[in-house]
Amino acid sequence: MKIRRLSLAAWLVCLGISTLWACSNDGVEEGVETGYQPSKGKPVDGIRIGWDYGSIRQLTERGGYPRSIRLQDQSVVAVYENHVTGFEMRRSTDDGATWGEPTLLFSIHELTNGQGTTRVNIANSEIIQLANGDLLVGCNYRPQTAEITPFSIAIRRSTDQGVTWSAPQIIYEAQPRFADGCWEPSFLQLPNGDVQVYFANEGPYTHSNEQEISMLTSKDNGQTWGDFKTVCFRAGSRDACR
Repeated sequence: MKIRRLSLAAWLVCLGISTLWACSNDGVEEGVETGYQPSKGKPVDGIRIGWDYGSIRQLTERGGYPRSIRLQDQSVVAVYENHVTGFEMRRSTDDGATWGEPTLLFSIHELTNGQGTTRVNIANSEIIQLANGDLLVGCNYRPQTAEITPFSIAIRRSTDQGVTWSAPQIIYEAQPRFADGCWEPSFLQLPNGDVQVYFANEGPYTHSNEQEISMLTSKDNGQTWGDFKTVCFRAGSRDACR
C-alpha cells in the first residue's frame, strides 16, 4: 500500500534529537529505502500506525524533552532542550523535510545574588498556540547550586508567529533546592479562552517528600497569571498523580 503521510503533526522527536514522519501503511513503496524494520504484529481491525524511519531529521546533537505542534499557518515548530545553550525552537514549512535555523528562547545562564552564584539550567520545553494565534513557550529554571535562587516556571509570548518574543517571565517560584523544586510545565487552553499551565510542585512540602500537581490560570492569553491551585495530591506520595 502506498505510504500516506498524516496531515496532522504526528511527530516523534527523539532524544537525538530527530523527527519521524508518521505513515499508515501495510507495506512500503517499491524502491524506498526503509532502514530499520520493526517487528510486525497482528493489526487491530486492519489499522496500524508505522513510522517512516527514512524521514529521520536530527535537530541537535545534545538535547532532550522535545515537543512539536502544527501552527495555524500550517508550519511545524519543534522545541527542545539543548544541553549546551538552553531552550531552542526550529520551524519547518515542508512538513518536517527540512528545518530552519534554531532560535534560542531561554538561555542557560549564571545568576549571582546575595546568597552566591549558580548556573541555572533550562529544562522541560513546552509550547502551545492559542486560539488568537499567540504562541506561549514555557520551561523549568533549575539552579545547579542549592539555596541561591528558586526552581521556577518561566514563559515567553509571541504575537507574530514566533518572529519576536516577550522577555522571559517567571510565573511561579518553588524552593531553592532540588528536593523542593517545581517541574514540567504543560499548557492547556479552555473553550472559554482561559489558559492554564499545570506543573509538578514540591515547593509546599519542605518537610516531606510529597509532591502535588499545581495549576496557574491566565485570563488574558498569558500576560498575567493568578495564584497557584492544587489540582492533584496524594498524601505520602512523591508522584502526585499515582
